[in-house]
Amino acid sequence: MRPLALVLYLCSTPPIYTHIQTRPRGLHLQAKNADVLSGWMLNWATKCTITVHPTLDDNEAREIILGREPAFQAPYDEVGDEPKHGETLYMIKYQFKESKRLEGQYMFANMTKEQEDANAGATRTLGHWYNLGTGCGMVVSAAKSAKDLYKCALNWTALCDMDISPVLTDAAARAVIRARPDHKEKAEALMSQRG
Repeated sequence: MRPLALVLYLCSTPPIYTHIQTRPRGLHLQAKNADVLSGWMLNWATKCTITVHPTLDDNEAREIILGREPAFQAPYDEVGDEPKHGETLYMIKYQFKESKRLEGQYMFANMTKEQEDANAGATRTLGHWYNLGTGCGMVVSAAKSAKDLYKCALNWTALCDMDISPVLTDAAARAVIRARPDHKEKAEALMSQRG
C-alpha cells in the first residue's frame, strides 16, 4: 500500500519566537494513513493551524492526466537536500487560472524530459507535488539567483498564478533558531511548560 502524499500548510499562532516571520509554509510529507497523520499533527495542534491537502508527485499526476504511464520518470532523489554552495531554496505555490486548468495540466503532462530540463534552466528542481482536484500545487527548487528562478517561472505565467518564497530545510531553520542568544532559555521554558 502506497503512503498518502500530503502537503501541509503550517502557520504558528502565536509565534514561538517573535523574530521569525509567521506565514504559511508548505511541508511535504508521506503518512501510512490518516490515523498516522493525525497522531503526528496532534503534537503541533496547540502551536499552529494545519491545513492538509492530499497530493501527487510528477509521475503519478502525469499517469492520471495521460491515462498511461509517462514516457519518463521525474526523479525525487533530491527531496530534502540542503542547497548547494551559492543556492537558495524556493517554494513555488501555484494555482492554474480557472480557464487554463486543463490546458496547463495537459501541457505539463505531455512535456518530455528535454522540455522539463529546458524549462528548469539554471534552477534545480527538488520536487513537484500536485492537487489535481483544485489545479494547484507546490514546487521546491534551488537557484543561484532570483533571475534564474523567474526565467523558469515566466514560462508558466499565462497559465497560472504563483507565490514564490525562499525557504529553509529543517536543519537550516534549526541552526538559525539555535543561533539566537536567547534560544536556550526560551527552549527550556517551553519544555518545562510541556511537562
